[in-house]
Amino acid sequence: MDTSQLLILIFLVITPAVYSETTKPQCWISSMKTFNLSEGEAFYFIHVDLYDAKITDDEITWYKNYAQNDSEQISTDENKTVHYHGKALFFLNLRPENSGFYSARREGPDVRCQNFRVRINCLQRKKQNGIPLWSN
Repeated sequence: MDTSQLLILIFLVITPAVYSETTKPQCWISSMKTFNLSEGEAFYFIHVDLYDAKITDDEITWYKNYAQNDSEQISTDENKTVHYHGKALFFLNLRPENSGFYSARREGPDVRCQNFRVRINCLQRKKQNGIPLWSN
């Protein structure tokens, strides 16, 4: 087998895998927003790119540590200290264990997958000689 035949064979084998309809499209990823917050604070966040009125609440799902193995879907239960309602992510009585990377994932039948990211750092409240200090 000469070189040109080998190249054609490689092309024919690779092409269907690259252009297969079962291949999942890559998601668009937003810039990361970071917030350093104090333990016990209440906070809500809406990514600037989510202010678009064309995005419906049903298209958004929030996750913590989405790109990592220990990802968890955030609840919509308003009784939870961390929950979301559509585009907005809420933290009530922020705790150090709430620190992490959060992502609002937008998916729908007529839209390309999108991830809107935020990093939350919760600074733990400590006291030294009666003086409040914060550390992460």
